[in-house]
Amino acid sequence: MNLLLDTQALLWAQADSSMLSGQARSLLTADTIFKWVTPVNYYEIAIKHKIGKLPELGIPPTQFFEQVQRDGYLILPLKTEHIVAYDRIPLYEDHRGSRSVGTVRPINSGDGAARRLAGTIRRSEV
Repeated sequence: MNLLLDTQALLWAQADSSMLSGQARSLLTADTIFKWVTPVNYYEIAIKHKIGKLPELGIPPTQFFEQVQRDGYLILPLKTEHIVAYDRIPLYEDHRGSRSVGTVRPINSGDGAARRLAGTIRRSEV
């Protein structure tokens, strides 16, 4: 199975936060799961760190990103066609608020990163 993490879920996973559900924790630690992040995760973390909204990070973002890769997360490349395809991703009410909810979304393993990002994401709360 493939899982795509949003930025908040990635932060919680790396901090081993109690905000993660037991199900999410089990999925994220399973050997048979491919855990994916995108450059957008890194961008959001860098911005939040720079403006002082991530004091709990405790390390520079570059060290955080290196640790994410050492922990086995895969980086889903982000291309212009992915950004254009974003329009096909369902909008969930929990992403309209000012606080991120933290979601892990299963993605199909079919070929084409744009299709995985835009057409086959199903919601699964953390």
